[in-house]
Amino acid sequence: SSGVPSAEQMFGILLEDNDKILAGLTGGYKLAETAGEAGLSNFLQDLIDKHKKLAWMIKSTKGE
Repeated sequence: SSGVPSAEQMFGILLEDNDKILAGLTGGYKLAETAGEAGLSNFLQDLIDKHKKLAWMIKSTKGE
């Protein structure tokens, strides 16, 4: 074994990392909403939407 993950493992890693990013963005969004920072919360919501789409693409490519 060369230590290089398989394509299936790579997609799994991508999905796990994307989930971590989504969790951080969601936490930031909630804080921005609480602080009344509409511009920031809108910006973060756009990023959340993009990462949700990315998760869907990874899952569909991975075959889940």
